Amino acid sequence: IFSKMEMIRKIKNEGIAIINFVNNSVINKEKYNELSKQIAEMLYTALAQSEKVKMLERSQIESICINEMKLSLSGLTDEKQTLRLGQILSAKGIIAGSFSVMGKQILINTRLIDVETGRALLAIQYTGDLETELFEMENKIASDLMSKLTGENIEVERASALPKYGALSITSNPSGAEIIINDVSTDQVTPYAKKDLSTGDYKIKIVKAGFTTKGY
Repeated sequence: IFSKMEMIRKIKNEGIAIINFVNNSVINKEKYNELSKQIAEMLYTALAQSEKVKMLERSQIESICINEMKLSLSGLTDEKQTLRLGQILSAKGIIAGSFSVMGKQILINTRLIDVETGRALLAIQYTGDLETELFEMENKIASDLMSKLTGENIEVERASALPKYGALSITSNPSGAEIIINDVSTDQVTPYAKKDLSTGDYKIKIVKAGFTTKGY
């Protein structure tokens, strides 16, 4: 009978797969689907830095999911499917998890599972502010995993930014001016309001016959 630490040391040398995290958010669930892959990719990139951990390529994992299991990585919500994937890959361990967005907070649960026994060898949980603390939480999870697997400490490079959303409101006097965003007509006129607009740079023009066109 092996202790947890003995099993962890064995797993890290024989192959670990990371699958997309399950989105358990209740409100605006689709808005956060991109995080399923983002969290998994960040952890893979961090752990693959170490020569002491054998990580299985995520492209290989996704290919087997689609071609042999007829699932996407995001479709692995059942523990039996997850363990079956591990067996097909000849992986000894799987890093899986879930997250829930609740208002401005996000809860991330991460587990390292022994494929042979289905036993959870590690369980890590962090809660923080979605917009300001997500990267720090991902960093802590990666550091905790690396520390348990190898005894090493790591500093993770910043992952791709979490898509954030804002609102746009445009008014004019007189009203009824056509709104053009990034040189494309919106088919809308002032007053205009749009929610859940991805953050970024936008070129906005307000056009009305008989008036000077204003650009922003």
